Amino acid sequence: MTEQNFKKFYESINGELMAIKDRVRSLIGDANWGEDGRYREAILKNVISRFLPKKYSIGTGFVINRNKEITKQIDIIIYDNSSPVLFSEGDFVIVLASNVKAIIEVKSSIRNTTELINIVKNCEENAKKIEAIALYDRLFNGIFCYDCDLSYEVIGASLKDYFEFTECSIFRKVSNISLGNKTFLHVWWD
Repeated sequence: MTEQNFKKFYESINGELMAIKDRVRSLIGDANWGEDGRYREAILKNVISRFLPKKYSIGTGFVINRNKEITKQIDIIIYDNSSPVLFSEGDFVIVLASNVKAIIEVKSSIRNTTELINIVKNCEENAKKIEAIALYDRLFNGIFCYDCDLSYEVIGASLKDYFEFTECSIFRKVSNISLGNKTFLHVWWD
């Protein structure tokens, strides 16, 4: 019987992301950093879409809740496609909060803990507007960053201090953070 090597499997996906992330930058240099960021979002969306069940779609855009509150722009929205969307053009969507299963903020780089905390705050503000259908309905709320030089210890201490004072529901808090190609944090909320 063949033994699976999940670590090697995930490392290969990481290697794929790292291998293709700089292709556009190699061609356009520093001509347009905004396009480089959009390209990196597209890379991650493409990889995630390969693993999504067919009943889910992936896009970028906004979420509106039943109180007609709208989120800030969200880089990656994973939503149940068995319900209608409000607007869809290409991969840009405006969807109802009740259809959203995951949101992910994508960054090319994070250079300091203040920047990281501000990104977490933004993600949680968006998540607060995405109401739960059921009492224990969790939202996957994550951050994916291609390059980060912060140490695991510095990140952990900064986030611990922040999470102790946040008012975001435990079912909406950021719980998955991927920083560079070596640091992945998953927070379990009780």
